[in-house]
Amino acid sequence: MRRDVDERLHLICASVPDLMDAELCIALAFSLQYVRLCVLCWMLTMAHHLHSQFRTSLHLNPITDNAIGKHFFKYSVFGWGVPGILLAASIMVQYHDKAGKLLDTASLKSQNCW
Repeated sequence: MRRDVDERLHLICASVPDLMDAELCIALAFSLQYVRLCVLCWMLTMAHHLHSQFRTSLHLNPITDNAIGKHFFKYSVFGWGVPGILLAASIMVQYHDKAGKLLDTASLKSQNCW
């Protein structure tokens, strides 16, 4: 999934090589960062779920989980919420470092906005 989204966003950027719209450029950069963080958090969530399923059995027999809805809600909050919090923190740091000029892309490469 991540590769699909990354490729589509890169195709959007590559199809418009003289992309000088700062808002679109920054939005694409932040959306790529959010997608990558989401993939990382969901992989961590899947690894945790697999570990909790197989940790008590030496023969790798899965445990039937009747409360999957409750667990899925927690996993969703982690998988979608933590990347949002990290992205918001990243935006605040960049906003502070650029002295409030978040959309200023003049110092970046002319061919690529990031």
